[in-house]
Amino acid sequence: MKKVVCPHCRAEQAFQPNPPRDMAVVMGCPACQELMVMFHGKIIAINRKILSTGSREERKAHLAEIVDPFLDELLDSGFMGIGQTQAMGNDGLTDSPPPDFEPDNPTVDRPISQKELDRFLKIDLKCIDNPSYFHRHFG
Repeated sequence: MKKVVCPHCRAEQAFQPNPPRDMAVVMGCPACQELMVMFHGKIIAINRKILSTGSREERKAHLAEIVDPFLDELLDSGFMGIGQTQAMGNDGLTDSPPPDFEPDNPTVDRPISQKELDRFLKIDLKCIDNPSYFHRHFG
């Protein structure tokens, strides 16, 4: 069991289970009801007010502030091959998941393929701000 200290009110809470190191976990503080994200063993405060009432630019800037502390470590680690220079082509990219994609089967734990990463960067990343696209794929 891991102890987490809220960056807003400094309240301690027990967190279980221990997520994989490369998984980001967004959680609320039971004491102050504010949000925080845990990633690579670090806790970063999330400003709920900015995310709920801020302009699009303010929300983007705040999310960039949250991600920034992890970028150097993530890129240096070669996470998902991002740290390596790779040619990006359109070969085989479509707007549908690969045929062996099994989102409802949690026992299948395989790394993301280069083809899946290319598809994400070429299609999904550009569309993620579109509400209908987001809700169609993420509920």
